[in-house]
Amino acid sequence: MTLAEIVRYLESGFDEETGEVLERPEIEAQLADKLQGCHTVVKRWRAVADGAKAEARRLSDRAAMFSRRAEALDAYVFQCLQAAGERKVVTDTVTASIRKGSERVEVTSVELVPDDYIRSNPTVDKAAVKAAIKAGKDVPGITLERGPDSLSWR
Repeated sequence: MTLAEIVRYLESGFDEETGEVLERPEIEAQLADKLQGCHTVVKRWRAVADGAKAEARRLSDRAAMFSRRAEALDAYVFQCLQAAGERKVVTDTVTASIRKGSERVEVTSVELVPDDYIRSNPTVDKAAVKAAIKAGKDVPGITLERGPDSLSWR
């Protein structure tokens, strides 16, 4: 019997295919066996997921290493071009050049900046609000909701 069939049997009281009425301890034993099998599969899939995450971290670390090497070599070539007094070197396959830096805005004193250029992004301290509601305080504009139930394996 599949897990879905066991659940249907527990809801209806008999096997819909055969019409057989099984004893409750027998069907509960089958349910326990199915749940144990499901748990084994869940553990295996979680182990595979953990292995994949570890491999992703390893590959991410490897990518970061190569990025750092490329940045270090870029900096070295930049220094060499500056030391040689060259702004541009052209070869058969590549052109290396020093370009001017892009313009950017530096804020020296935010207090002096007109309000037209200030962004406002209010946020709510949800942990403090939750603690206040649990303590019996009414917080306007806030409701405390419970998420959906979930399965726990131990």
